[in-house]
Amino acid sequence: MATVVLSLGTLVTTNFQKSVVAFVGLAKQQEKEVNLQVIIPKLGPLFQQFNLGKLSTTDLKEALESALGISMQPEEFLSAWNAMCDVNSAALEMIKFIHAINALKNPAVSIRIYSDTNREHLSFLQKRVQQSGSELPKIETTFEHQLSKVDLLKKVVQDEKLVDSAVKVCVLIGNNDQIAESTLAQMVIERDEAIVAASAIVETPIECIKLEGPSLTLEKLLVVMSEKSGLSITAINDMVHPAIPNTYGAELLAVINAALLPPAEDAPLETLGRRLSFGGTTAAATVESRATEDLGTGNPRLKAFEN
Repeated sequence: MATVVLSLGTLVTTNFQKSVVAFVGLAKQQEKEVNLQVIIPKLGPLFQQFNLGKLSTTDLKEALESALGISMQPEEFLSAWNAMCDVNSAALEMIKFIHAINALKNPAVSIRIYSDTNREHLSFLQKRVQQSGSELPKIETTFEHQLSKVDLLKKVVQDEKLVDSAVKVCVLIGNNDQIAESTLAQMVIERDEAIVAASAIVETPIECIKLEGPSLTLEKLLVVMSEKSGLSITAINDMVHPAIPNTYGAELLAVINAALLPPAEDAPLETLGRRLSFGGTTAAATVESRATEDLGTGNPRLKAFEN
């Protein structure tokens, strides 16, 4: 069995500027001038305490009211605070897929999610997911455990390995290296050190897979799951949606069909190794081609397997 560990931030984008605009808008409605360069540095520690579960929602609201010199109704505060959470259709599709995988009794690959977040953002996300007709998978949070994100990651990795030392663990990392901020750079160093520390404790190497960008795509997740489980992408999809073949694998299989083998009247059984590029990700895949009747044309059908 394998476990894929990922941050909620690789699924849901956080745009703090949207909340800043919302709070400034509330201040302007009350004819208050706001100096963000002075206010935001002072509020940073409060946001950290909120994410660690050491500050209540009411306390944060009152602190922001004092800093901005305004009063807010609870619903106004929550609307502005949650404005930074960008839950788009791609994120909802990913969350739906992960929930379905983790709901299986004996998944070949389980997915663990951790997040440096707070109770209000998680509640907002849960409502958005439920509105889409799905459920939110279990998410380990900093506020629930009152741990920093680095220590939370260490705990998640260690817990997974200590349950069963045979479990292969890999951590998917969003690539934010292009952001040259000292704070972020330090967070990246601490995160990598946490993975190394966790590896030492469980005496098993923890594989790190850096994404092409800050966000994870469904295609990339499927490829990683296939590589770690030994199952084809089609097989993984069929476990989640047995009544709808190729729901998630169709796009990848279409790329394979178009790029690797031209239509043929008769194709012998053969295995071909190729590099496929899709969704900004390059992944190794092995393709099995078997001559089968396809609507009377004799064209091969292809399936992607682990290389």
